[in-house]
Amino acid sequence: MKSRTHLNTPDRALRLPDGRTLVADVRNWCVEIVSPAKKIIAQIGKPGQCKNETGLLAKPNGVAILPNGNLLITEAMSRRVSEMDLQGRVVRVVTLSNVAYPSDAQPTRAGNILIAAYEEPGRIIEVDWNGRIVWEHFPKVESERRGRPSIALELPNGKIAFSDDYNERVVIINRAGKILWQYGVTGVAGKAPGYLNTPNGIDVRAIPIPAATLTAIASTPTVTLTPTRTAIETATR
Repeated sequence: MKSRTHLNTPDRALRLPDGRTLVADVRNWCVEIVSPAKKIIAQIGKPGQCKNETGLLAKPNGVAILPNGNLLITEAMSRRVSEMDLQGRVVRVVTLSNVAYPSDAQPTRAGNILIAAYEEPGRIIEVDWNGRIVWEHFPKVESERRGRPSIALELPNGKIAFSDDYNERVVIINRAGKILWQYGVTGVAGKAPGYLNTPNGIDVRAIPIPAATLTAIASTPTVTLTPTRTAIETATR
């Protein structure tokens, strides 16, 4: 669906301090800003155009907020992660040639990128902005390699939490790969307490948003939407 009043397979949403919402709208090929009145008021990318070109996005399946107020956008089809400002201008980009399907990249305290490789066998990797792998978690147990993790987060204590989708669990590990905690029964889907069914998203409310982020986003003016293009689209041409 390409209507500007609808979303198509939204994969990640974040609420901004000013009440607007960021959405990674996978099959509209856009990252959108939605007003509190539920209107799409701006976007990065163009509906219906899934290309690895300036101003366009190729299957965006993740958006996160960096400490400087910029966005971290993941594109599954082009296998790249970009830092962009709220007007869609690219600050820097890294292409992940060693990941078949990157999902929902997140920043780490070291300034790197944490990526869930949504593939089989699944893995979690941390890369720097040169694309160099600085840390990787690969399940040692064969039965756990089908998990297809969809998001990984670094916790304030340095541990890693991730949703292990098709292993039906959410897991916290240390940097040595040891499981410290999990919710859900490995490989068993269910709806009863203690069970999960294809969990494909997590967040941690205990992680504070840096003051710099609050200031940068709150001071950004609202971008108006026209029937044919947005200010963000224009800026990215």
